[in-house]
Amino acid sequence: MSNEYKDWLRDSVEEEKIYPYLKISSDGNSWMDYIPTGWQNRIYKLFDNINTILGDRINHFHILDIKEKYGEFRLYWTIDDGMATNAEKEQIEELAQQARFDLLSACMLCGDHAKYKYINVPVCEECDNNLFKRRKEK
Repeated sequence: MSNEYKDWLRDSVEEEKIYPYLKISSDGNSWMDYIPTGWQNRIYKLFDNINTILGDRINHFHILDIKEKYGEFRLYWTIDDGMATNAEKEQIEELAQQARFDLLSACMLCGDHAKYKYINVPVCEECDNNLFKRRKEK
């Protein structure tokens, strides 16, 4: 799986316009810097769905933390009081949980289906062969 979705955003100010909550600081750091490359397309799709739910209220959505931990995607978020219904909050949480579940079987390096796990790091067969080739040859 290519990262064309991410590549289109990386070199533009479009990311900040579309996903204002991803910006961490004025020096250009993004929460996506903490997400494995192979997972980024799926995470952008999660955020597209959140944007659809919240519409013009998206500037009230805030990421508290986003990361990979023990081979799992984690998203901690909040929204300003009164800016989303309980049903919308539940919908966002369900989307985040679905992304977490989907990514359990996605290679952290390329996004393809992961067949192996090394110390909680899901990898596909091709990445496994490329990464661990020297170890297997010994």
